[in-house]
Amino acid sequence: MAKPFRAFILYKRSAFESHFEGYRPFSLRRHFRSGDRNLAHFKRSHDVHYRTLRTVESVLRARGVDYDESPRGGKPREAGSRSTYDLVIAVGGDGTVLEAAQGAAARVPVLGVNSDPCHSIGRFCACDGRSFGALLDRFLRGRAKPQSIPRIALKLDGRDLGVRVLNDVLIAHANPAAMSHYALRVGRVTEQHRSSGLWISTAAGSTGAAQSAGARPLPATSRRVRYVPRELYSRPGQRYRLRGGTAGPGDRLVLRSLMREGRVYADGAHRCFSFPYGSVLEIRPSREPLRLIYR
Repeated sequence: MAKPFRAFILYKRSAFESHFEGYRPFSLRRHFRSGDRNLAHFKRSHDVHYRTLRTVESVLRARGVDYDESPRGGKPREAGSRSTYDLVIAVGGDGTVLEAAQGAAARVPVLGVNSDPCHSIGRFCACDGRSFGALLDRFLRGRAKPQSIPRIALKLDGRDLGVRVLNDVLIAHANPAAMSHYALRVGRVTEQHRSSGLWISTAAGSTGAAQSAGARPLPATSRRVRYVPRELYSRPGQRYRLRGGTAGPGDRLVLRSLMREGRVYADGAHRCFSFPYGSVLEIRPSREPLRLIYR
């Protein structure tokens, strides 16, 4: 007897829920009556998001697909890693895909559904609510093949941090107004930087913060890693060699903290690691690429 196909849905909580969950109903009514356009925008996006989630659920039921689901940040991250699932579906935007990617087992493909294309950034999302059914059918028939998207692994003071970065890493001082001070080694070149921080992105993530900082994006399947210092501080007569570029799979990319309160942020603000003075961070290609149903 064939094993039933099982899916796991990870969905975001809407910004409307996150921002206004603690508000009393009369306070919200007062803001709505005042014509607060931002609040109206949050509520519209909330409704669209949950309408998309209901669409995804109904499509799965119509195809006879068993599924479990949970919001971001709860127990489900562990559930999404169980080998009993055949597909992880992230309903939200890129942040939801990033969290789903952390919890998905290496063999399990991830499918991102942009729940509100007018509001959510969905670089890693292959469809929206309207096109989800057609894409799922193609996947179930073997016509939508997951791509192998390279990720990077982080080792801090010799210990694997257990995260596989799909997008980017930010190394910076804990205080955003303070200068970030670190020694950067790329290949055989090492130099000290004073800057606002350092972006290190995968190829897939190079269209995000790294591109906004002026770097050129890489093909999503490239195994090269891009590094971009933010606002390098130069003393008179000082010249930097490592002003930004790429490192190949065989190049060593290592940072040594020269900050008392440094931080390492992996794939956004939710995964943060202390990076105190003298700590050494090694960035290397992960042996576990993500199987992403990608456009």
